[in-house]
This record gives sequence, structure tokens and C-alpha cells, in this order.
Amino acid sequence: MAQEANGIGSRDGAPSNVTDAVLKPSDPVPDGAQEVKGIEFDKFRDRNITVRELVAAMATMGFQASAVSNAVQIINDMVGDVSVPSKLGDIED
Repeated sequence: MAQEANGIGSRDGAPSNVTDAVLKPSDPVPDGAQEVKGIEFDKFRDRNITVRELVAAMATMGFQASAVSNAVQIINDMVGDVSVPSKLGDIED
């Protein structure tokens, strides 16, 4: 085929060296990997979603949303820890 000699593959006319570099088989998902999924807003059809529910759902939305959820958990743990000063006035020199 003349197109193959020019580096044009059969997939949408893209050059075969490009499709070979980009279209690679996926690696298997590791055991214990957390499934990524979005928020089921249908569960909140009859009421407003709370911040707590939104942040909890972010734990499974992907890397950045999971990081926000983890940060909120750390902040909540710090707020619950009485040894961590809660106001600047509580810090001793």
C-alpha cells in the first residue's frame, strides 16, 4: 500500500509512527486499586448535597479530588486534636 510507505496508517489517516507511539495497550489494574467514580447526584435529587457528602464523594473522583478529600480529613483530625493550637493567641512563645 502506498500510504504505508509514507508512514500513513489505516487509522483515520494518522501517521503509523504516531499511532504506534500513542495507542498502546493498557497495563493491568493493580490489586487493591481504588475504583475512580464520580458523584451520584441522583442520590441528592430531593435535597441539597452537604459539604461533608461532597468531600466524602471526592475521595473516589480521581487524583486531585482525592487529595482534597485527604486534606479535609487531615484538617478535621487537627481540629479534633486539642494539642494543636486553634488560634494565634493559643501559641506560646
